[in-house]
Order: sequence, then structure tokens, then C-alpha cells
Amino acid sequence: EQIEGKWYTKYSVADMDDEAKAAVDAATIASNKVTRNKKLSDTDWTQLADVNLTADCKAAFAAYRQTLRDLDMLDPTWPDMPEEVWVS
Repeated sequence: EQIEGKWYTKYSVADMDDEAKAAVDAATIASNKVTRNKKLSDTDWTQLADVNLTADCKAAFAAYRQTLRDLDMLDPTWPDMPEEVWVS
């Protein structure tokens, strides 16, 4: 809404029926799955046999990836990605 030349965001609160709540929940879950899948895809390489990460680092990435798979997609708490530690 524009008031005296400035634009403002106008919000309203409304009750939603069960069908509307289910639609919002489904959209939230779908969006969070896209984010989760991207995080998994970005770390696929860490689990390849020929990657020279330390054993502890590979295990940390494996645990991180499992945590991503186990998240509640309706209300996730995103884990921090481990640091890369390379074999010297």
C-alpha cells in the first residue's frame, strides 16, 4: 500500500481451514526438501572412495548427510556443514 509516496507492506491475519493449512504445510515441506536435496547433492563428492579427506572428516560428512535425511521437513533445524580436512 502506498501512503504519502512511501510503499508499505500490509499484512492481515486470517483463520485457515484444514485444507488451507495442509496446502501451506505441503508447500513448506516441498521447499525444505529442495533445500535438503541441494545440501546433499553439494556433499555427494565427500563420500567417494577416492576423495582424500581424513577418515574423521568423511565420517563427519556422513553424519551430516544422515542428519539432513532425518530432518523434520515441516520445521527443520539445519545442521552446520563440517569443514573439509584433507589427508596431507
